[in-house]
Amino acid sequence: MMTYDQTKQEAVFDKYARAAVDELVSGLLNDADLLIRIGRQRAFQLGLEQYGDSTFHLGELELETEIAHELGDAVFYAAVLLANKAGDLRRPD
Repeated sequence: MMTYDQTKQEAVFDKYARAAVDELVSGLLNDADLLIRIGRQRAFQLGLEQYGDSTFHLGELELETEIAHELGDAVFYAAVLLANKAGDLRRPD
């Protein structure tokens, strides 16, 4: 059984999504060096063995789609983080 049903999850997302985007944009601008290091680590230490050079063979549309999906995931995680910080989520017992 889920602690937060779909209605609650969607309400939390809708409440915090715009602020989450703002936080992410700020993070991109202010934490660029850290994000570049994380990107390098994920690509070449964690992903290289599993994916090889497959990303370098993707077309523009596929790359744009992957970027949009990854950014959408980041918005979701950031919205949940903001809701948590605001006290809108109770910790499951």
